Amino acid sequence: MTCMYTQRLITSFINDELSLSELDKFIHHVKACDECYEELEVYFTLLTAMKQLDEEQNLSNDYRLELKNKIYYSEEKIVNKRIHKIRKIIMFCMIVLFTSTIISFKNGVISKEAKGVHSKTISEYNLKYEYKSNKYINRELEYNNYLNVLFDNKN
Repeated sequence: MTCMYTQRLITSFINDELSLSELDKFIHHVKACDECYEELEVYFTLLTAMKQLDEEQNLSNDYRLELKNKIYYSEEKIVNKRIHKIRKIIMFCMIVLFTSTIISFKNGVISKEAKGVHSKTISEYNLKYEYKSNKYINRELEYNNYLNVLFDNKN
């Protein structure tokens, strides 16, 4: 930002009429440029004093302190807006992630009975485990039946 452009924005800064991006650039320039800061002090003192006289308020004793406070609060405003924007983005991402998780879970678990297709997916491991457990259960039943037949024949 050039000094000429910064000096054109001084009254807008004093009247709180700058956008956040302009405010950010303005403050960075004013802090780095002594000439623009002095110009800002002069305008701030004059405009604030005139405003206080027009509104019949008590005149301030320390306009420099008021200007420093205005710059500080403007910086805080910029930081808070950025944090708020980041929070919005994070919340949006969390909502999208949560929604996609719910949708993918529902698509993987709920069966599509209307189409006659079973959409519940079972992993290959689960299939092997289920097959082996059924295989052993069937063999155990066959063995028990065999023992029952043997004992029945002996009795």
